[in-house]
Formats: sequence, structure tokens, C-alpha cells
Amino acid sequence: MNTLRTSISALLCAVAAQSNATMLTIGIDMSGSNPVLSSPDIAVASGRLVKSRIAALEPGDVVVLKTLGNLSAANARSERFLISKRNQMKVAAQIAGYVATLPAKKLAGQESTNLVAWYEFGEFDCAHHGAILTISDAIEGSAEISAKQFLSGKPLPKPKTPFLTGCAVQIVGLGTDTDGRLTPVQTRHIRNTWQSWMTAAGATFNAIINP
Repeated sequence: MNTLRTSISALLCAVAAQSNATMLTIGIDMSGSNPVLSSPDIAVASGRLVKSRIAALEPGDVVVLKTLGNLSAANARSERFLISKRNQMKVAAQIAGYVATLPAKKLAGQESTNLVAWYEFGEFDCAHHGAILTISDAIEGSAEISAKQFLSGKPLPKPKTPFLTGCAVQIVGLGTDTDGRLTPVQTRHIRNTWQSWMTAAGATFNAIINP
């Protein structure tokens, strides 16, 4: 009987831990404009930041790794990791290493950046205060708005509902480029436009321009 009580107690504790778990979704922008695909310095710095975020999680939390860019099957897959004391630093090192070595893979960048659609149609567990870390230059280039229009000062279409309420969103590498083509005015526009968009979507938001 005591063994049964102990087992039930352990199960209830596990269920309680799962219900309070945080989900960290890491989205990597695979579009050609994202310098994490071409700059070793930016990739290593982004990987280091990812590692620190995963290292700060609690046992029972979940990390989901996804890619974005084109609206295609190339970005349909995701990897899910349940964090424990035993595997936490291994998972952190594995994902950080993947990010850091992206330039060495010589990947062909995808043609579009569908960030708006990725946020709108993603599952981020905002009801349980999910966190979203997006590695991207944040230059939307899609059917919603072209990159040229966006960089010329046109705002993003506002969300119709606050569907990200409860989530905390961070964009790493916002406005970062490797050839100096973006002006300070354009970088401020990118940051301010995403801040406005995230506020309308109900999320808290911050951006790191140079990771």
C-alpha cells in the first residue's frame, strides 16, 4: 500500500510539473537575407545566446526547434526536447552547435521570409507563458508585404486578434546585415514595427540587434 501511495504521489508531482512547464520555441530563419547562414561570427554569437536560454530552463520544460522562411514542407518539421537535469546541457550544446555551424553548411537561403505567418499559425503554448526565440534579421518578405516595401517604411499588417497573449517573443539579429546595406532609419523601422505588431498580438517583445 505504501508503495502504491508513493507511486501515485510521484505521478501527481510529475503531472503538476508538466502543467507548470514552459515551452521555449526556437525558430531559425532560413531565408537568404539572414546573416546567421553566412556569418560565422553572428552564428556563433547566436548559438551562445541560445545555449544560455536553454541552460536557464527548469526540468520538465520543453524546447522546440523549428525553421522558417518559405511557406513550404521544408519548414514543416520540428524537433522537441523534454528538459531534465541529466540532458539539459547536452541539449543546449547540441542546438547551440547546430546554430553556430550553419555558415559551414553552405545552405542555399530560402527565397522568402514569412515571419508573420509563422507567428500566426505556430503553436507556442502562450496559455502557459511560452517563450519564442527567433533568430532572424526580421525583414518580412512575403505575400503580406515585400522586403522592399518593408524597408521603404511600410508597416506590417496589424494582427486582428491578440493571439500571442501570454507569450514572450525575442528576435535575435533584428536588422543585422553583413554588408552595411541597412541604414539606422531602416533598422529603427524594423524594430519599431515589430514592437507595434507584437503589442497588437498580445506578446511582450524585445530584440537583440547584434547578438
